[in-house]
Amino acid sequence: MPNPAPRSRDQLRYYATTYEVVAVIPGHEPVRLGFTARPSKRAFIRLAHDHAALLLPHIEENDAVSYTAAGGLRLGAVTIRRSGRTERECAGAP
Repeated sequence: MPNPAPRSRDQLRYYATTYEVVAVIPGHEPVRLGFTARPSKRAFIRLAHDHAALLLPHIEENDAVSYTAAGGLRLGAVTIRRSGRTERECAGAP
């Protein structure tokens, strides 16, 4: 279920800012996993779990798992991180 659509502009008016989270897979374009209000280790792990079918083919059994606030969550060669865009920007809202 990659690339979930952002909420509409009218709906965004009533919610706090959320940030886009993407999976960077070597050799592929970044894939949007979802949006989170708090880009934290817990949020990245939750999104990785929700999209396991997409990520597992790119992760080896013995790959290291690491997390840094600046770099995001690394699962072997796959990186889950903020894209730098908000949900409002993704929806095209001013």
